[in-house]
Amino acid sequence: MTGVKKNIPRQNYIVYEELPYEEVIKLHARAYALLFPSIWEEPLPYVIMESMPLGTIPIASRVGGVPEIVKGTPAEEYMFTPGDAREFLDGVEKLILQPREAIVDTGMKLREHALKLFNKEEIEGELVGLLKSITG
Repeated sequence: MTGVKKNIPRQNYIVYEELPYEEVIKLHARAYALLFPSIWEEPLPYVIMESMPLGTIPIASRVGGVPEIVKGTPAEEYMFTPGDAREFLDGVEKLILQPREAIVDTGMKLREHALKLFNKEEIEGELVGLLKSITG
């Protein structure tokens, strides 16, 4: 199913109802930020996990696993209290006031962090080490 564009007064914003995954990836290539104003306790927010390796900065509420995923990255600066519209808009404003080069640099730092955080070999090594320490 192709996305349905909604009427938004500003040309810098496009809102789609539903998109195939391939289209989502194409949009990340053009986007600087992902807006994630969730109020739900999502233990593993895939959209955050997918945005970071693509260099898209999540402006996200502090719910569920979000703080753990962005911990130690520049994305922590863009987190806000769930349901607090003022904090959310402050994060958006903070991002759009940055020079393009700074935004791209932040995106690359997020990418590096995510690739390390979700590195299969590193996760396997840590898991094996943990199991060895438990079993003696």
